Amino acid sequence: MRVSSRAFMLKSYRPDHTACMKQSLGSRARHGTGRFVRVGMVLAVLSALLGALPSNGLVHASQAIATLTATPVSAPADGATPINVTVRVADGSGVGIAGIAVHLVSDHPETVFTQPLTSTDVLGQASGSITSKAGGQAAISAVDGSGAVLGTTVVSFIAVPAPGTAIITSAILSHDPGSAGHMPTTTTRVSVVARDYRGQPMVGRQIQLRSSNPLDRIIQPVVADNTSTAAGTVTFTGTATVLSAVDVATGTVLGSVSLAGSSAGSTNPGGLTASILLSSDRMGNGMDTVSALVTVRDSTGKPVAGRKLMLQGSAVFVTFGPPAITDAAGTARFVIRMTRGNPHYGSAAGPVAISVVDVGSGKPLPGSAKLTVYNRVVVLLPGFGTSLSCSIADCHDQSFGQVSHDILAPIGYNLNGTGLQRTELEYSYRGGSMVRDPSGAWQWLVKPYRACDTSQSLAASDAALRTLLQNYRARYPYTMFELVAHSLGGVIALDTLAGDGGEFLRSHGPVAVDKVVTIDSPINGIAQSLAPIAPLVLGGLLGGIPQIQSCTSQLAGTFLVGGLIRIGTHQPARQDSWVATLRRAGVELLTITNRNDLIVPESFAVIDDGSRRHVSDRMRFTVGIDRTAGHGTLMSRHLDNGVPNPAWPEVIATLQGYLTNPCLPLAGNASACPYPSINRGF
Repeated sequence: MRVSSRAFMLKSYRPDHTACMKQSLGSRARHGTGRFVRVGMVLAVLSALLGALPSNGLVHASQAIATLTATPVSAPADGATPINVTVRVADGSGVGIAGIAVHLVSDHPETVFTQPLTSTDVLGQASGSITSKAGGQAAISAVDGSGAVLGTTVVSFIAVPAPGTAIITSAILSHDPGSAGHMPTTTTRVSVVARDYRGQPMVGRQIQLRSSNPLDRIIQPVVADNTSTAAGTVTFTGTATVLSAVDVATGTVLGSVSLAGSSAGSTNPGGLTASILLSSDRMGNGMDTVSALVTVRDSTGKPVAGRKLMLQGSAVFVTFGPPAITDAAGTARFVIRMTRGNPHYGSAAGPVAISVVDVGSGKPLPGSAKLTVYNRVVVLLPGFGTSLSCSIADCHDQSFGQVSHDILAPIGYNLNGTGLQRTELEYSYRGGSMVRDPSGAWQWLVKPYRACDTSQSLAASDAALRTLLQNYRARYPYTMFELVAHSLGGVIALDTLAGDGGEFLRSHGPVAVDKVVTIDSPINGIAQSLAPIAPLVLGGLLGGIPQIQSCTSQLAGTFLVGGLIRIGTHQPARQDSWVATLRRAGVELLTITNRNDLIVPESFAVIDDGSRRHVSDRMRFTVGIDRTAGHGTLMSRHLDNGVPNPAWPEVIATLQGYLTNPCLPLAGNASACPYPSINRGF
């Protein structure tokens, strides 16, 4: 994809911010200069706190209380994966108290604690852990020797998804070539090894075999034995057959295989064999396509020309196009895409077994391939000072309203609809949960949040994003996320996915996240020298100092400012580490900035080491020459004065191209894709 190198310029206009930005930047004029009498006092207090306060945030009280920090804040309910809990006991002034014996308790069933072994240390801290075999939220409390509750935190245990994969093997027991009026049959013994979402064998799981041919006779296995193997027998007729293994408890298709070739020579016309080469073994269920090259050879290995072939699969949500005829090299070409009405649909995802049928004889040819289809879902991450309140039927994030309508909807994404159809998820700084919508499908429902919540620590915001990704993928395991983030949302996206060196990404497999796009995000943090005025900047973003003063639970954004300073102190090493981690996981990163953004300057928003080509994709726009059109301009089709945003058409083209281009893990190694593909303005 080529991107124009021209820059957009306007001489004079007001910025077209999001609804939050309009409120935020206008609040200073509304409140009047008298409101800033208290600024000096606030800055003095915040500056003193920047280097002194811990990042978990104490609640002040007149007596000793405990602050519980959970890492991570959610875990699978497999009875083995722990959530570590650190308890810090402090007095009313925030000083840790040593020697306090604490005990952890929970209101959640099926939980097991590893209790702290000693009393609080010199810092007032003690640590334990909790596991659970049941999904749901758990309120974890720390109690002292008298049974008094010192503090509580809430964590989530995610119901373990059904087994994710199955390996199907077969052995021919007998073959009946058939006679006049009777179809040939082959009886095959089938073994299925089911594995859970971590790849571990599952024992005692009831597996059902299903055939694509209703005439096939199946003797079903009972349950998986102590080696996690379930075995049964299938008597196939002489037509093409795709066999699937289904988890009875959940109805999940664990795996499929084409066994059409097992019917021996009588169903194989002329002893032909077919091989299927896919351009990728993965495919997104949006506008993605995968090419298939089928080669037919005779019994001596020579290519067979002029043979009319068709492909068939075990899933109805993909189509292979019309039949094709082999050329002189014995090859026929097909394009696999989603069927009409199925793109971006939650249930249109999973493994697909593909087989070849000789159209002339109507018989299958030996040879099969497997394609896995993933549901594409965009996660929208808003920035500073935003707020959001959603219902199960409607959830419109005003910050991304025009991005959703002009950019995402035309390429198949859906903001509304049922849980299966909604493929744009709103991020909440307070997390959320999966609930059932009226259709019975699972859907992500955010917890409402206020502007104050956006000033919480980065650790808390990261945990909220992890909760979204984990909980959604637990219900829809064949999901691939694309993150589009504005302002602070971009920092949260990168820190969540790559701040731990890739451990979180690895826990979800190689295709959990495809792309990350940040727009005017302070991904380079802020400089230590800006610490004294950082709260003032934060105050402007949140609607003025009075709003910051009301954020008592967030200590006026001190923890957030401290986190941004730590990122700035370690740049560019921190940023390059983020990108390297994402690249190892097959995730692309595009950073976009408006050079005239006054709130998040260009140097804060683009990862740039000064070289012409950098490891991350980058774009620079210039909208306005007086530095008044800035934060939020690249998210809107009009400027504040009603003038059309001159950058908007190219923003649309860029993001649509980026989200659908072949430079992604699903394209496979055969794709020719220069990287980085976008380096505009460098």
